[in-house]
Amino acid sequence: CIFAYGQTGSGKTFTMMGPNELTEESLGVNYRALSDLFHLSSVRKETFSYNISVQMLEIYNEQVRDLLATNGQTSRLEIRNSSLDGINVPEATLVPVSTTSDVIYLMNLGQ
Repeated sequence: CIFAYGQTGSGKTFTMMGPNELTEESLGVNYRALSDLFHLSSVRKETFSYNISVQMLEIYNEQVRDLLATNGQTSRLEIRNSSLDGINVPEATLVPVSTTSDVIYLMNLGQ
């Protein structure tokens, strides 16, 4: 889970994504974390099987919105907490991914 919190204009997107002109040194938190995640899943593929999926949500004024919904759904989503699944939003779109590029595409789609 990657979570960014702050006022409008405080730098959340810059911190998470980096600048428009990316260099190795200027990569945001998302790129670095995703690169490590997919590298580790590749290195460990002989030992472990990973299923990696993405949900992209916005919480604003206590409303949860699915940023990947393709049906234009704007109904209020509920955050759930269970001992089995932890904190989740079961009604939100869940998209399987296999590369950093897959995730970046979804992030751009959801912005």
